[in-house]
Formats: sequence, structure tokens, C-alpha cells
Amino acid sequence: MSFHKMHGGATHTAEEFILAGMEIYKNIENNRLIAPVMVCFAFAIELFIKSILVDEQIDPGKKHDLGSLFEMLPNEKKEWIHRMYLDLVGKCEIEEFENEIMRWSKSFTEIRYWHDETNKEQAHFDFSNFIPNLAISLNNAYFHTKKFSRFSFPQVVEGHE
Repeated sequence: MSFHKMHGGATHTAEEFILAGMEIYKNIENNRLIAPVMVCFAFAIELFIKSILVDEQIDPGKKHDLGSLFEMLPNEKKEWIHRMYLDLVGKCEIEEFENEIMRWSKSFTEIRYWHDETNKEQAHFDFSNFIPNLAISLNNAYFHTKKFSRFSFPQVVEGHE
């Protein structure tokens, strides 16, 4: 099967995960639903990046690692993603942005499996607005029907954006 057929409609699926994340977030009264929100947003980012890779004739494979997928992008696409993030958030140097992508690189799988005590590495699961805002900024860039504003978990203290 060609990677075009596998990932060709990824932006629409990504939008659905953004909408699901936003709906779940509306009902957060405590920390119990933060993991599903983060998984929705992390998966949306993965799908958006895979869609960009396919548009560039690059096979993204079946990776979930955001850092690996981001590294596969041509530099102009990396810069474009950074600009979309800046349009939403308003501040973030490119080096800091890339460091955050690497920090949250495995968030989709780590958050999904944070309960797995057989895993050799403890999952990195911390509150951050980076993943939701990156997903929303990509969604806003692709879809002009409804733009979402900057995201913020109430549990996140300043400086952990």
C-alpha cells in the first residue's frame, strides 16, 4: 500500500482529534481527563506532520515519535510550523520550540501507556500547554472554518507553557 493512501486524509482525522480534545477539555473538572485530552492533541500533531511529509513526497512510516517525524521535514516546513505556533502563542524562539518538540516527542505513546509498570522507562507525563497549542496552531493553519484560541490547562503554572 502506498504511503499516500495510508496518510492522505490525515489532516481531516487530525481535525477530528482536535475537536474531541476540545470537547473533553470542556468537561475537565479535575485531573482525570487530562491524559485523554493530551492524547487527542498529540495524535493530531502526529497526523498533521505526517500529512505534510506526504505532501513533500516523504514516507512518514508508522512512527508516533513527534521528534523523529519533525526531523524528517524539510527546513522550510519546520519553520512554517514554528511560525504557525508563534501566530497562536506569540513567543517562542526556534531553539526552544524544537527543544519542546523533542521533550514531548513520545507523548502520544507515553501518556497512553503511563500506567504500564513493565515499561523500562518511566513515562514523562507532566502538564504542559505546548502540545495542545501546537495541535491547535496546526489546525488553525489548515482549516479556516473555525479557529481556536490559545489553550491553557488551569493546572499549569506559569513557566511550564
